Amino acid sequence: MGSKFVAVVGLKVTCGECQKQFVPGYKQQIRIFALEPIACPSCCAEQVATEAQCDAIRALGNPISSFRPVLAIMGILGGGFFAMVLYRLSTDDPIPDGVVMLGFVIALGVQLAVGASFRKATEGLSMDLQGVAAMESSGENAPDPEKDPGN
Repeated sequence: MGSKFVAVVGLKVTCGECQKQFVPGYKQQIRIFALEPIACPSCCAEQVATEAQCDAIRALGNPISSFRPVLAIMGILGGGFFAMVLYRLSTDDPIPDGVVMLGFVIALGVQLAVGASFRKATEGLSMDLQGVAAMESSGENAPDPEKDPGN
């Protein structure tokens, strides 16, 4: 179940060794939610999340889901605007400059508004990772010897 919840847009993790915050990629998020260690990009220390933190992020859900309709409409309008600009460049019967400028202003305004609200929606999505050695010494997320025959 842990590895099925991945690609949380806006998720930030904090390294337990160097205390630097970074945004994990898709493959790193798969490993985080599978409770597998990932390497910190700045100090290269192996870090792992606790099951409680993963459950807390799962409970919050993915903030992008509420923005999908807005992003779909932006994509459709962006495609129409791009087609309008190409039409203006390729024909002798151009679209008036005011319409093109209005399209630019609307596209820029929507982008700024959605970006600001999306940043606000993803503020609470952060996890504090712990070093693998610290996790093993405390006994948290320790591998089960019956399930892991490699030990």
